[in-house]
Amino acid sequence: MQQQGVEVAVRYYPFMIDPSTKQSGEDKADYCRRRGWGGGWKPPDLRQWKWWPNTENAHRLCTYLDELHAKMPELSEKEKVERSHALMRKFYELTYDRDCNISVPEGAAQAIEELGYGSAKEAVTWLNSGGGLPELREALRQARSEGVHSVPQY
Repeated sequence: MQQQGVEVAVRYYPFMIDPSTKQSGEDKADYCRRRGWGGGWKPPDLRQWKWWPNTENAHRLCTYLDELHAKMPELSEKEKVERSHALMRKFYELTYDRDCNISVPEGAAQAIEELGYGSAKEAVTWLNSGGGLPELREALRQARSEGVHSVPQY
């Protein structure tokens, strides 16, 4: 259905399809073999990439960005959403185009710095101090209680 004059906003919420992925991520071929998919599985429109990420730190940095946004009253809600989307795109780029391991704090925090949202060092310190863990755990609990078992979910 198409309707003009209606604005739709997409919001990303944390969800980990496979929380048993090693905390530091896994070599993608090894992960795929462990899951029984063979070593070369990939969606047809992507090139082979190296790391199968554990996305916990990436999800936590979404909370970090929300905390940064709370200190920036000059940003509109639309600008905050756009910045959040840019962060997700940067995680995809780092993982699928540049073989960066976003599983580790330093890899995930690279996205914050490359986008000019803050310092990677400060983001790593925040992650290492447990920042965002309670929020992530609650969001994952909520998703599972609502029957979410795959993504995307509409």
